[in-house]
Amino acid sequence: ALVRIAPHLAYPMPIVLPTYGHGKKGRLIMQAGMLAYDVFTADRNRGIPDSTRRTPMGSVLGRDEVLQLFPGVKRDGLTGAAVFHDGQMYNPARLVLAFLKSAESRGAVPVNYVQAEQFLLDGDRVRGCRLKDGLSGATFDVRSRITINAAGPWAARELLHHPSLDFSPKPGFSRDLAFVIDRTLSKTYALGCQAKSHDSDALLDRGGRHLFLVPWRGKTLVGVWHRYSKASPDRISVSREELRTFLSEINEAYAGLDLGLEDIRMINTGLILFGSEDNQASSSDHSFAKRSVLVDHKKHGLDGLISLVGARATVARGMGDTTLDLVDRKLASSKNRPKSGKSTSEWEKIHGGTFSDFASLVTDVNRRLPDLSRETATAVAHNYGSAWTDLVDGAPDASYLQPAGQTNVLKAEALHAVRQEMAISLADIVFRRTELGTGGDPGADAIRAAADIAGQEFGWTEEKRDAEIRSVTAVLEQRGPWNMVETNADLPSGE
Repeated sequence: ALVRIAPHLAYPMPIVLPTYGHGKKGRLIMQAGMLAYDVFTADRNRGIPDSTRRTPMGSVLGRDEVLQLFPGVKRDGLTGAAVFHDGQMYNPARLVLAFLKSAESRGAVPVNYVQAEQFLLDGDRVRGCRLKDGLSGATFDVRSRITINAAGPWAARELLHHPSLDFSPKPGFSRDLAFVIDRTLSKTYALGCQAKSHDSDALLDRGGRHLFLVPWRGKTLVGVWHRYSKASPDRISVSREELRTFLSEINEAYAGLDLGLEDIRMINTGLILFGSEDNQASSSDHSFAKRSVLVDHKKHGLDGLISLVGARATVARGMGDTTLDLVDRKLASSKNRPKSGKSTSEWEKIHGGTFSDFASLVTDVNRRLPDLSRETATAVAHNYGSAWTDLVDGAPDASYLQPAGQTNVLKAEALHAVRQEMAISLADIVFRRTELGTGGDPGADAIRAAADIAGQEFGWTEEKRDAEIRSVTAVLEQRGPWNMVETNADLPSGE
């Protein structure tokens, strides 16, 4: 669905999954599995006119073909590989912004740096929420007929402020981690390498779950590792000890990588919904959440509040529909009116997604901005889609339509982030509005170019601008905005 409604930001990525043992019989089983997969997902390309965004059928590779593509895979017992496709996001932050802009066009009011303080109660009903402006400190109330608590790993914690509200069982979370390296093993295919750790509730024992080496924006994403966590979402930490363990595991899984800490450019981590703590067999055998958590708190005796904790991005749109359908049913019953009808979100393109095919979109960018390289034009098309003209129209002069430093990010993107996307800091621009720092250090020239533009817009003094640069540089040196500790014993154990 993401590929269909956000074709510039999500696209199919072929994944090679090596298989071992069983010879010709194993190959036949693999082919049967791929065929079954294609049958069950026969409608996957409905509504996708761009052939480059359609998900191909699964296929199999022979042993020699696998070794030609990935010579570092384990050879003992290798019989071939299955090839299937999954959706890849070009820039997750831009995908979030595209959803926000689409919501805004329908009447929603997005806010930034505003936190929920407490629910507004009227007897046995939630009537809204008290909010706090994180910049000024001012509080204000927003009243509503239905309040949706979709605060992810914070959702359950927000409920702890009221004795009648709870999740049962309380959702567990994993601190998932992947990192970016500058090397590219393949420009076309991702690789699944068999690892030591297991999914404890997998139906079939594959001898270990898979770690993936995935091409992404000229770099490679490596992961994902899971660590069951009870720590506060505000205390996410990473230790050098566990990074060394992860590096050892991926180096063992694929010969010749020889990765060290110095090769990591950016660490991506956060909390995702996991199975309950009781279902975690060990530190290496994990039970994953298979479904999102949706709770109507009327069953707790407090109506007007719904909580949603999503399992993963691929089900986000569908869970949004399910949640709003529940809202619709509750409002219809309370007002004695008919339901609004089925949502069209599965088919309606989100902000930036209204173009015929991606190659033509890149050509349009290059035609209007002929001085840009094809690579930079492609990055602009990915990040903004059909809304890329907003950058050009908002640029004060031609200098803003040049890249910042040696990157694929136009200076106009920094300006656009401030004027149109509620960025208030250099970190907002570098990490949460553009792709400048999401893959690692973009270089001092690029950071300073963005800082100069932000400083001019906000009226920063030279001291303030330099402080913003130092703050961003500190995050880049640590390879992420989290607390880096030395050993696993230093990681927060949870409350």
